[in-house]
Amino acid sequence: IKPSWLKGKDLEGVFVIPKDKTYLDGLLEQIKDMKHIVVIGAGFIGVEVSDELHKRGYEVTLVEKEAHILGMAFDDDIAIEAEDVLKNQGVKLITGVGVESILGQKKAEAVQLGNGTIIPCDAVILSMGYVPNTGLAKQSGIALNERGFIVVDEYLRTHTKDIFAAGDCAEKRDFATNKISTTMLASTACAEARVAALNLYQISTVRKFKGTIGIYSTSINASAFGVAGLTETGAKKEGFNVVSAKFQGIDRHPGKLTNAHKQIVKLIISKECGRILGGAVVGGTSAGELTNVIGFIIQAGMTVNDLLVSQIGTQPMLTASPAAYPLLKAAEIGIKLL
Repeated sequence: IKPSWLKGKDLEGVFVIPKDKTYLDGLLEQIKDMKHIVVIGAGFIGVEVSDELHKRGYEVTLVEKEAHILGMAFDDDIAIEAEDVLKNQGVKLITGVGVESILGQKKAEAVQLGNGTIIPCDAVILSMGYVPNTGLAKQSGIALNERGFIVVDEYLRTHTKDIFAAGDCAEKRDFATNKISTTMLASTACAEARVAALNLYQISTVRKFKGTIGIYSTSINASAFGVAGLTETGAKKEGFNVVSAKFQGIDRHPGKLTNAHKQIVKLIISKECGRILGGAVVGGTSAGELTNVIGFIIQAGMTVNDLLVSQIGTQPMLTASPAAYPLLKAAEIGIKLL
């Protein structure tokens, strides 16, 4: 989106990142001879765009009003890990201050921050969020919620008979809190589509959508970061009594093997019953799949005790050591904290 309050948003050289290959190809063509790009918004898309533009040789400044990049998805300790990787890549980070306006006559020439700092640039890329594309549903009289998403039940039925909705346009409720969620992910959309398809001709009580778990992963150069479910900060904000358990190990064994990468696992655990409510992973290429495993653990309602007695398979070139498997070691630490 281009926020209505942002002065200069319609200047030449100001771009967004839509799910539109034709638009993105055009963006790359227009900036091919430019040098300095300012990216506004350090969520997953802003971070990934900044990383990729830097790899193409651009000087990139990433601006984020929150204290840390990826701050809406990760706790501070994990977000700082991502910041260190991105800064070491050569991307300039400015956090803790928002954008006041984009300056220029006909085209973007600079970005002015809320503290008065002016950053000269050749182009600006806005990564400041998305809104659901529900215009057709609204025109058709299909009910929308206060945030513009199509209202659906657990079977993905709308309030209009024989009409189902799934994906970014459909309302979602958080798996843990049951509050309205604004998660927009292809993986969530596919899960919803499966549930909708299974209920098209006959509603099944065992084929319903049980709530949205934000399961995200991203890659910055050779490092990957993933999160599933509630963060420690988010859980406490919602009133959950939780402890967090973190372990750092290596994703190969022994750690001197080629392509070995440090692996950090953090678990968010209910102090009341030991149930795992969330988790985060920092590591190499296996981090995304390990994040999915944590997502399964959350959906299954597993406790740290369940996890600690679970069996795994390991292989030196593919996984951490069975004696120091970070997911299980984090569970061990969690049990001691309960």
